[in-house]
Amino acid sequence: MYITRNDRFLSPMFIAGESYGTFRAAGLAGTLLGQGFAVNGIVLISTILDYGVIRTSPRSSVAYSLLLPTYTADAWYHKKARRRSAEGLAVDASRI
Repeated sequence: MYITRNDRFLSPMFIAGESYGTFRAAGLAGTLLGQGFAVNGIVLISTILDYGVIRTSPRSSVAYSLLLPTYTADAWYHKKARRRSAEGLAVDASRI
């Protein structure tokens, strides 16, 4: 309606989606294309396109390896790590 009322057919159209909105942005772009409106671009902010990288599973070690730096930093912050310095932890983590 906005495009028709304001004669904006020749204006570039971009869609932005943040977090779970990234899936909605992709879906909206497909819906608009089906109705004859092609978007010029989609901005995906803080997106995750592969949920396998955050879900831990005995069949995949990817999530564990990506979570290790966060868990290490948490342990250091709460004084549960054996090393006293963040630099020492970073050196240890780089060896894994």
